Amino acid sequence: MKKKRPHVVLKTVLLIFAVYAVFHIFGLRSQIAAKQKDIEAINEQIYEQQITNQQLRESAGAELTEAEIADIARQKLGYALPGERVFIDITGK
Repeated sequence: MKKKRPHVVLKTVLLIFAVYAVFHIFGLRSQIAAKQKDIEAINEQIYEQQITNQQLRESAGAELTEAEIADIARQKLGYALPGERVFIDITGK
């Protein structure tokens, strides 16, 4: 009867280890799936940033006309041509 006792203990330990391993594998699979979704989201951000960078490169390489420069100076910098009257709407509309 002593021979059966070590086999039972060994089988019990192996069964507990197998159950633990199965649960651990399922946990790792869910973590892998979550990380893959994170990677997809980051890849999408990279793609969008590459498009933005390409647009900026194209716009940096393009020369602005004098009319475009004047518009930018008026709208963003608040400049005006000499003798030009600037009206400011204070009504808030």
